[in-house]
Amino acid sequence: KWHPKIEGMRWLDPLALLSPDQRHQTLLVANRHPQSAIETNIKLAGFIPETKVEIARLAPKQLLEQANLDTPDALRPPTETIRIQGDSLMLTLPPHSLTRVIFTRR
Repeated sequence: KWHPKIEGMRWLDPLALLSPDQRHQTLLVANRHPQSAIETNIKLAGFIPETKVEIARLAPKQLLEQANLDTPDALRPPTETIRIQGDSLMLTLPPHSLTRVIFTRR
């Protein structure tokens, strides 16, 4: 309903940003699929991160969910810190979500 059926369309839309001091790498990944979570392996090339990464996910329960004056924090993405080993991270991205991962250089 929200996405026209396009043959070969990629559901994941990633964007990687390196801080000016090259100490932090931020990865933003949108899962545009309306119903399916997608598992993906993030592999960093040329960037060895600390063992802890910060993850924030904006994943509304309903597609058109919104914040308003009565509930301004309704869509505030919760953050968590997780441990990783090496230079890769397995993530499960909820349907219609935006996930931010912040890596800090070791």
